[in-house]
Amino acid sequence: MKSFRGRPKQILAPPPGELDIALWGPTGAGKTCLVYALAKELEYYNRTSATFHYDLFDSRGAPILRDGASDQPPANDEAKDDVIQFVRTLKANGATVVAHDLNIHDDRGLNAIRVGDTASDSVSVGTTWDRHLRTAEANMTDSVAILAFLDIDYERLRPSAPELGLLATDSDYSGRITNLLDYLAALRGPSDLKKYLAVCVAKVDLRPNLRRNAEQLMKIVFPKTNAVLDKYNNKHGLIIEKFQTSAVGFLGNGDRANFNPDTGWLSQPNAWRPFNTAAPFFWIFQEMEKDFLRADEPRPYPPLQRR
Repeated sequence: MKSFRGRPKQILAPPPGELDIALWGPTGAGKTCLVYALAKELEYYNRTSATFHYDLFDSRGAPILRDGASDQPPANDEAKDDVIQFVRTLKANGATVVAHDLNIHDDRGLNAIRVGDTASDSVSVGTTWDRHLRTAEANMTDSVAILAFLDIDYERLRPSAPELGLLATDSDYSGRITNLLDYLAALRGPSDLKKYLAVCVAKVDLRPNLRRNAEQLMKIVFPKTNAVLDKYNNKHGLIIEKFQTSAVGFLGNGDRANFNPDTGWLSQPNAWRPFNTAAPFFWIFQEMEKDFLRADEPRPYPPLQRR
């Protein structure tokens, strides 16, 4: 268990312990900035929730983001693992209801998308590439949840270049997702705990005309991949839910992205409002907490598909 300075002293419900969450998806799909976007979106829920306050801390007990609208993550941060703590407290008295210690495993897209690819078995054992791939496999295997990112703007990547960690078609995604799910299913026995797969259609800000519920969006943009997910859902211990997300969010009336293609990040940092990036985490937390929360406790998290 990781040690957190400033760890909450009063916890009203039994803590579920340390959670490992692995990130799956191609290069450039938005995995690495996810933690920053989550911290920023929690500010929205802290303004709108009458009952709970949500915080995100690094391993030193410091907030992931400082208070203030100009906070933003680095534009080109490197893939790395994050050790963070999510805390939910009661606004009425400041008592901590629950704290989740999270290990976020962010493998590079080149390694993540090849988990379960049988062609990877021919890679020479001991090579740098092999070590990174095996680490990605271990992360997917050991994590209680996986966040899989599907880049809605994949067509800009044509042709596909999996050797660079890029996927460019719905067929690419469906094939790689099938490999991943087959890999996970083959490892699971009848007594194994459930594994949660949150599928995030990322960068919905770039196609605001398609912004709708995640199920409809998947059927339009990723029909083959959607069929694969439906086939595996609630089988082999795999529980799958779909989300639409954007780490940069929208401007105006939600009709344009807060994205500057020249800089590769926010066009208006002071208007940074990530869209729905908290929803997959809230879903995972709800699943982890539902067995020990009191029946009379208020709904712990907002509705999962904020629009």
